[in-house]
Amino acid sequence: LRTPRLHEALNGLRKAGALQNEEVQMLIDAYRFFRHLINGLRMLRGNALDLFLPDKGAVEFAHLARRMGYASGAISAADALYVDIQQYSAEVRSIIEKHLGRGAIPGSFTGNVLDVLLRKEGAAAEAQEFFARHGFREPQKAWAGMKYLHEVCEPCFRRIVVLAFEVLKDQPDHDLALLHWTQLVERVDARAHYRTLAKQPKRMEILFGLFGVSRFLSDILLQHPEFFDWVTEPATVANVRALDDLLQDVRGMIAQGNEHGISPRNVLRVFRKREMVRIGTRDLQIAVPLKYTLEEISSLAQAVVMTALEEVWKQQAEKAGDSAGAGRATPEKFCILAFGKFGGEELNYSSDIDLLAIYEPAGEQRDQNEIKQYTSVVRGLVAELNEYTSEGYAYRVDLRLRPFGASGDVAWSVPRIVEYYRKDASLWEFQALIKLRPIAGNLDLGADFLRQVRQIMAGTCSDKAVIDSIRQLREEAVQQYRSKELRLQPSQASPVNSLPEKLKEALAELPATDIKNGIGGIRDIEFLVQGLQMMHCGSATEVLHGGTLEALRRLAKKQALDQTDAVELAEYYVFLRRIEHLLQIFEDRQVHGLPLDERSLSRLARKALGPKSDAAELVRHIATQMRNVRRLYETFLQKCS
Repeated sequence: LRTPRLHEALNGLRKAGALQNEEVQMLIDAYRFFRHLINGLRMLRGNALDLFLPDKGAVEFAHLARRMGYASGAISAADALYVDIQQYSAEVRSIIEKHLGRGAIPGSFTGNVLDVLLRKEGAAAEAQEFFARHGFREPQKAWAGMKYLHEVCEPCFRRIVVLAFEVLKDQPDHDLALLHWTQLVERVDARAHYRTLAKQPKRMEILFGLFGVSRFLSDILLQHPEFFDWVTEPATVANVRALDDLLQDVRGMIAQGNEHGISPRNVLRVFRKREMVRIGTRDLQIAVPLKYTLEEISSLAQAVVMTALEEVWKQQAEKAGDSAGAGRATPEKFCILAFGKFGGEELNYSSDIDLLAIYEPAGEQRDQNEIKQYTSVVRGLVAELNEYTSEGYAYRVDLRLRPFGASGDVAWSVPRIVEYYRKDASLWEFQALIKLRPIAGNLDLGADFLRQVRQIMAGTCSDKAVIDSIRQLREEAVQQYRSKELRLQPSQASPVNSLPEKLKEALAELPATDIKNGIGGIRDIEFLVQGLQMMHCGSATEVLHGGTLEALRRLAKKQALDQTDAVELAEYYVFLRRIEHLLQIFEDRQVHGLPLDERSLSRLARKALGPKSDAAELVRHIATQMRNVRRLYETFLQKCS
């Protein structure tokens, strides 16, 4: 042991049993690294006197990393150097503390996350204090989760833990992201998973970005860990997937499923889940414009409905066999149209889909056999989409916007439904036509029907009738929302009263907590736009577009709406829809009301406005936007009355 040579001394200590083999190797690796680091500092500064590291964010730190041979790849050269410094420092400190005691460690440095994991004595209490200091709300659970992640494969985890902790801290909800990561590692090969993250740290950012924002998307990944590699590939999330691409993909998956005894229903549900993770990743991690997210969610729904309808027709053909007869239903004479957000290509993550079924009758007289067959097709389609399997449901289907609602025919012949709109339709039913769009079956048949009923609408809607209807429908919706809010108030009183004063004051500024149905919500914008569309469609049919943002552009172009107001409304619409998306993507529920607990609002604020934002800032921002929306809505009513 009496040698000035470090390597000989370490080998001697190993032979004497004072150090374990792993400890010796860690110290040798750390020694080589720090010698390389010191040489890099000397070359950078031209002297051997100043060996203090520059700040991580400094330009000099980046120069040091490059001087040492680090290159930017999956992460920057500076980040790669920072991770190595933290890892080697923590490993050296853990060995010193184990053999010489904490007093032998110079300075008052409290350590990084790897120090916490490697520490043996008094680890639990110090670890909980460490996690609490870094913003974890449940430090005991955070410590348990991180310890588990370390124990399942210690050498591999040490290579990624420092960077992983930095990424975790940037998430809107650190605790949630760590919990979901722990659950994923329980389901996969930990060694392979850690190595993948070490080679491609960008995958870590994508993964934690989902895990810290959405239980819905996290649950899908936990149920289908095989999605992880696919959805974190740059090529997967870089571009929009068109409807034709989706159709080709899902049809291929169904063909493969048939070969392996997997039902088309389950294939459709798995396909939808996988695509939802992809769309959510693009939305949350790449921050693609809202327009593309809405279109992709809607295209996904259309691909699923089209494919489900194809399966229903196959089932109908198998039932019918080779028999033929008068009034037999055929795919060529049948169309499914979508109302609402689906029709306008503006679907939310957790939207129902409102559908209408029409067909071209074989003859002039009503054929009960024909009606029965088309009704069977519609019922079969609803079952394909709506019924639960081991993979859940595909979509919640609503047929109640058809003529006469739940008591009306499930499938309507074109002549009968056109006659209905000509003679019996209410103004709100014409308003619903604005977003109606053919989405499956014979699309030309649907387009021709839509042209006929919109011509009827153009000659039916007087300005006064439109304004009166818009005012009445919105007032009824607001009253219904207020009634619901009052019923909820007793159970919400306690959490609201326990909020910080700053946040309570911000909440008091809100016109409503329901950002869709309340005063100044999304519905105010939609009803304003649809009212103007109905008033101007007689002279300018091109204003009839189902998408709110595109409709605003067209109305401004036709000078039916002031350009400044159109731009302002589009800005408010995008922001409120973004908040709505974040609310719904959390748990895959049709949520439109803001949460009334600080943790949920803080998570929402950090994702919507940035990592430094707080709950009160977000609530005040929403309140300002909703007040402005209501101002423009009321101005519209006053001008047009």
